Amino acid sequence: MKTCLSVTIALIAFSFIAYSQPRKETARTINGEMIEYLIDDTPATFSISIPDRVEGRNPKKLYASYAEAAAAMPSENILPSFEQIVFVGRAADSNIIYDGKSLLGDENIPERKKVIWNFLYKKRLENPFSSVITQAREINISRPEKEDIIAVNTDMLKLYISPHFDVEPLPSHYQRMAGTDFFHNISLLASDNIGLYGLYDLRLAKDFVTNWKNMPEMKQDMRAITKSGQDSYLMVLGVEPIVIEAKYEKRPLVYGLRKDINVDVNYGVGKYTLLVPVVVKITTKNPPPGDDKFRMLCDRYKTKEAIVNALAPAKRPAGRH
Repeated sequence: MKTCLSVTIALIAFSFIAYSQPRKETARTINGEMIEYLIDDTPATFSISIPDRVEGRNPKKLYASYAEAAAAMPSENILPSFEQIVFVGRAADSNIIYDGKSLLGDENIPERKKVIWNFLYKKRLENPFSSVITQAREINISRPEKEDIIAVNTDMLKLYISPHFDVEPLPSHYQRMAGTDFFHNISLLASDNIGLYGLYDLRLAKDFVTNWKNMPEMKQDMRAITKSGQDSYLMVLGVEPIVIEAKYEKRPLVYGLRKDINVDVNYGVGKYTLLVPVVVKITTKNPPPGDDKFRMLCDRYKTKEAIVNALAPAKRPAGRH
């Protein structure tokens, strides 16, 4: 009897874990009725890209911390970046080191069957950020500027759907660093976001997604300089926002849960802002300043080009003045 009771209790407890599965959503019809539907991303595949140009943004604007950058763009859809997650995770284990190149050519990682990266996005993953930082939800409805759910009448529900992620969708990159429960949970959430469903307890990862803007690590000044070789130095100049776009290559399954109401699904592009550290390597015979003076120099010169030139002035061609 005790065995049966223990099994029953265990099953009840297990049922409360955030089981990764197609998500039930609701939308309001034009007459005010709430309609339920499911989005199953199991068959879906995605393409993720960094656009060549982003209109209306100054690409040279740098911020001292993730929190400062986030505060400067409160209306944008900010997605926690790989670098941010590494930064938080290193607070628990400072020995974590990661080389982003190591998985780019690996055909066996699960997301290679689900996600296509464009050239600029792959280049982003090659940045040597990890060596110098010294310091579930499923597919959902995109709501960028206006309410995207429109019911044209009581027997038709019109939906506008685009890929929706909780974190930058790089599950194997997080798993490679999974020396702690934090990275393991983030990896599971990233898997869940691209439809690699399973028996996942996503509570720790979703707590991070909800609260990252208030974490003390996000308020820390990222700007630092460290020696990387003879007369060479790696510098974190600050945090820069970059835009990524995500769209479906193969579409998810969308099911209406009311037989008397038809669902009209329209697919679009999801746009996210990633906050990433700007890393530069310089060669100079002159020892650079310490962190405090370096940050003052960053505040003074403001842009990547001006800061680099102040520390390692470009040589003028001979014969030119």
